Formats: sequence, structure tokens, C-alpha cells
Amino acid sequence: MKKKILASALSLIVLFALSACSVEESTNSKQPDSTPSQATQDDPIQTVQPTEPAPAETLEEVGTLGDYAVEIHDSELTEDYNGNPAIIISYSFTNNAEDATSGMVALSDIAFQNGVQLDTAVITGRDIGTDQMKDIKTGATIELQAAFLLTSDTAPVEFEISELISFSDEKLGKVFEISEGGETVLSVAPSGSISGTLGDYNISVVSHKLSKDYQDAPAVIVTLGFTNNGNDNANFMTAISCKAFQDGVQLETAILMGDDGGNGASQLRNVKPGAGTEVSVAYLLTSDVSPIEFEIEEYISFSGDKIETSFDIAQ
Repeated sequence: MKKKILASALSLIVLFALSACSVEESTNSKQPDSTPSQATQDDPIQTVQPTEPAPAETLEEVGTLGDYAVEIHDSELTEDYNGNPAIIISYSFTNNAEDATSGMVALSDIAFQNGVQLDTAVITGRDIGTDQMKDIKTGATIELQAAFLLTSDTAPVEFEISELISFSDEKLGKVFEISEGGETVLSVAPSGSISGTLGDYNISVVSHKLSKDYQDAPAVIVTLGFTNNGNDNANFMTAISCKAFQDGVQLETAILMGDDGGNGASQLRNVKPGAGTEVSVAYLLTSDVSPIEFEIEEYISFSGDKIETSFDIAQ
């Protein structure tokens, strides 16, 4: 339970810090297999059978979350401002707390396709976020909407609402059909020669490439595979800690422009149990010749397990 509260708080802090750096990243690839918890580039680990996915939850569409009553209504298929397929989901929010509050402060609404959280959509002519920010007084009800970019034109959308910060695991949900007969097939993460298991998560180091940050400073992007083998939704940002070093000194995180990866959006995507996704992290380089030493471990752990490798970046 403490992990869930800490994860929610950390996600909020990072989400606000990265709100100006949105990025669309791919989520479907090959799933890494479960392996022992340590690996190096010189000694790649052989894979074994993957973990079986957990059965899907059945959630109620109407109920109470803490001091708030919520009822999930219907959905509407549409397009975002770039013409990408999107969905708008409507629900009602009643404030039964003593103080006025807004849906944005009280609740967390997220949607999934194939086990991976969908990115928020910006819809032309629909000011969806305004109502989310409106305070309502005790006993008042407001109709809210949430918009998400679709990653599949057939897989159902699994919508979930919970309290933004809570000591409870309670949540409400509803599944919306996108096309008749569409089925959920859990996404798999890309595999790499370097992989291992850290707690409830399987991590693989897929690739790296040189890039530039928003000020044209040299940077490196590392692509990873992240598979959630736990019992609850999880995201890379609050589950895993990565560090990169050159000449023994830790590198700073790089902020990139456009859709070159590494900006943090992929790290904040929640992944359902049994599903996997691609994640990217980026670092500012301090040398154009020194190799990069890369370390991965659980964000909170007492085991000391690590996945370690190195990259040669010299041209």
C-alpha cells in the first residue's frame, strides 16, 4: 500500500515537470523472458519461459471512491487535432467531501489498450480539460470527459478511475468496445541481449543511439523493454531506477525535443500485469569518446540486484 501512495506522488511530480515535453512512442514489440536478476554485456543471460499473464479484473461502473461518487457513462470515437484516432469517455463526479474540490484533484482516470496505458488526446473544439479543473461544492455533481489516443482500431478500451491519492486500492472501471469482436492481446516489450528480472519486473536493454537535447547538447538515448509481472498496474518511472556514468561520474538526464524519445512519457505509462512496453531514457554526455556505464535497479529494493552493461560511443 505504501508503494502505491509513493508511486502516485512521484508520478504527479514528474508528470507536471514533463508536461511541456509530450512525445508519442511505440508500445508494441517482442516480450522479454523472465531471467535471473543480474546481467552484463559480456555475459548475456539465456531466456526461459515468460510469466503467465494475470486474469483481467472485473470492475464496477458505479460506486464510491473515498468521499466521491462516480458513475461511468458512455464513449465516443473521434480524432485528435492531428487526425489520429481517439476516444472520449464520459462520467459523472459527485463531491461528498466537506470542502470544494475538482475532478482533477480528486480522481485519476486512465485508459488501456492491450494492457498499456493510452496517452491523453487533445481534441479540436472540445475543451475537455476545463471541466476537470472546476471546483464543485459539497453535494454537487458535474459531468466530466476524458480523451485518449487509440493504439489499436480493434482492441477494447479498459477505462479505470481511482482516487488520485489514497490508502485504498478501490477503483471503478468499464470496458468499451472499439470494433465488434475485438479482443485484448497483451502488448509485449522488446527483447535485448542484456536482460534480467528485478523484483516484479523484467527489464531488457534493447539499443542506444546518439542524439541532441533541446539546447543541441550531445545526448544518448537508451531503449529498454519493461514487463510488469506483478499483481497491480505499474509504470517504469516509479518501479525502476536507471543511472548512466562517463569516467565514473553520473550523467544528468537530458530533455529532448520532438518525438526522439527519452522525454519521460513512456516511463509514466502504466502497464497492466502480464503486459510489457518499450521505454526510453536519455542522458547528457560529458565526453564524445568515453564509454557509458549503465546500471538498472528497482526504485525501492533491499536486494541489491542490478542489471549492468556498457556502451562504446566513440565514432
